[in-house]
Amino acid sequence: MKAYLVKSVTNRCINLLKSARKRREIYIGPWLPKPQITLSEQNPMELVVKDKAISYAFLVMLNQLNAVERDVFIPREVLDYSYSEIAQALNKS
Repeated sequence: MKAYLVKSVTNRCINLLKSARKRREIYIGPWLPKPQITLSEQNPMELVVKDKAISYAFLVMLNQLNAVERDVFIPREVLDYSYSEIAQALNKS
């Protein structure tokens, strides 16, 4: 009984090691470097400046669009409406 259990467990382990699933789990390529975390990203003042720069760029872009383009852009990009829903709301094709 003991020999039978040892042999069956051994065969099962060998089958698992040779399986395609196990071969897919082993990565043989070059390892990717870990991301570098800089302390400047943790500085609250730099985050505020970055957010203000993005806000300013967003306002400049909205200023360059005409009224209809703004009416379509904001619900689509900010509120995630579909184009068909926006067209119905604006009575446009």
